[in-house]
Amino acid sequence: MVIELPQFQKEELTPLVKMASENNPNTLHLAEVFPDEQVFDNNYAFAVIEQAARRAARITGFNSSAPITGFADVQQVSGKLTKIQDSYYFNETDLLRINRPRTEAEREMTIINALKDVGELARGIDYMVEYLRAKLVYNGELVYSDVGTEVSLNIKLDRPEGNDVNVTTTWNEAGSTPLDDLREAVKQYQATNNGASPDRLDMSQEAESALLRNEQIRTEVYGQDNGGRIVRRQQLQDLLTELGLPAYYVNTDKTAFTSIQDGKKVTEVKDNLDSDKVVLYSSHMGSTVRGITVENNYNTGKYTESVLEQNPRTESIIVGEAVIPAIKAINSNVIMTVL
Repeated sequence: MVIELPQFQKEELTPLVKMASENNPNTLHLAEVFPDEQVFDNNYAFAVIEQAARRAARITGFNSSAPITGFADVQQVSGKLTKIQDSYYFNETDLLRINRPRTEAEREMTIINALKDVGELARGIDYMVEYLRAKLVYNGELVYSDVGTEVSLNIKLDRPEGNDVNVTTTWNEAGSTPLDDLREAVKQYQATNNGASPDRLDMSQEAESALLRNEQIRTEVYGQDNGGRIVRRQQLQDLLTELGLPAYYVNTDKTAFTSIQDGKKVTEVKDNLDSDKVVLYSSHMGSTVRGITVENNYNTGKYTESVLEQNPRTESIIVGEAVIPAIKAINSNVIMTVL
């Protein structure tokens, strides 16, 4: 069996998936506002969900085997929410190239490519955690969906009502005043955070594009007789800083989700930050809670498991982690819908 080869044993794979995460070339923008917190209690995920549920304005389930309609249902599925994991399946071609290779070079390259794919599973966990962080910060929700367990959860956090802002005139319309809208958003943030100002300002690429073409912004940069000149990104950045706003960040991160529809694998790509959103928030939003697992010898961190199944016979490697982001600064984000 392929999974019995030395390269696919736990003692080889565990450091590989750890290294894949540590050497991820893609930045996880929200990781630093949710610093790691290690826990050694198997009920840690339930405690996080429980905390979110008690703050929730509504709890709904969708596409789940048992609809989640209240806190009692969250208790029932909490055990399934403790792990985020994915599997790498060796296909028939892989098995032939490893077990019956035409050349030794073909066999070695197949093994190397499989190990690379296993490393990508580890990064996939990190991307999923980042997506959950994004939903908490940018939407005020804890959104979880797992095709394997058929569990889906959408907890809408009970944030201050005024912290969700719909601008009167969208920023891509004539006559819009985004600078005034941003000032009002800062005032709202301060009103719900004991006078403190937001540390961060994230926006979509579409929102930034609207600002760069906005007449109020153009007038502030070039004056009344500006001749319709284009505002540069650095000019916009400098203007917002001069007005006492945080330096802005354009979040273009996307997360791919794979599901089975009509027996076929389908990939759906979702934006971490919706195209119509601008969000002001704190640099201390919560923590990324990482728990222990049996698979990792009761330690925190990513684990690997080799699995052999019959009827049909398949060989696979599971990569997973007990991890979930927990928001603590529930008042500390003002979510603006600007387009």
